[in-house]
Amino acid sequence: MGIKVGEHNFDGPFLTRALIQDKPGVYLVICRTESGDEFIDCDEARQVRTAIMEDERMSVWERNCSGNILIAVMYTPRLPSPERAVVVAEVRELSKLPPRPETSPGED
Repeated sequence: MGIKVGEHNFDGPFLTRALIQDKPGVYLVICRTESGDEFIDCDEARQVRTAIMEDERMSVWERNCSGNILIAVMYTPRLPSPERAVVVAEVRELSKLPPRPETSPGED
């Protein structure tokens, strides 16, 4: 299992949030339908599981996905938030996602 976006390797994707560790990392939100997977968001956090559970965009993800919301994670224990933000920008560009919002629930 796993997802590769450019040079970045993500664990998952996970349907159950309980399988996601509360560690620093970058997370990729995926909508899985019968027709396939679509990347719908990407962000970074000091505590990934907490950030996902508290993300105000969760309702938007659920509203805009007709299938299951899955999360893929790349844990980055040695990267500070600014360096994780660079990874997020790269993943967003490669995945054709819009730029990341100015603030993030998991900011350092």
